[in-house]
Amino acid sequence: MQYLTVTLLSLLAALTTAAPTKRDTYYGVGLELHLQENGKTIAEPAPVQLNTLTALGDAQYPATAYEIVFDGSASNIDVNSVECRAYKDAAGVVPGSAPFTKANPAELATPNNPVEVGSVLCYVVETE
Repeated sequence: MQYLTVTLLSLLAALTTAAPTKRDTYYGVGLELHLQENGKTIAEPAPVQLNTLTALGDAQYPATAYEIVFDGSASNIDVNSVECRAYKDAAGVVPGSAPFTKANPAELATPNNPVEVGSVLCYVVETE
């Protein structure tokens, strides 16, 4: 019986050390939603975690923009290797833009006619 207990404890210790560790590193980029108010462009910040659909605004105050651009900030990633896509809904079902990058912002509408942006998904792409 004692042998069985020691064997089980040894096995448990081995499995515990072999288990994958949780990653605590945040990977993300900063985006700006551009609006126009009284002839001036207003930039609303939108931090986005990579590989995570990020909802923008809410039902009462939906996010609107005529353009989405990268603000140049990035955490633990080269911002030039990131591509994003905007969606009209928070669930990420209805596309709201073509894929966009730092070099090619998302042109969603004209400055006088912004559209609702429900969510954004950003991910890493291969760079040349």
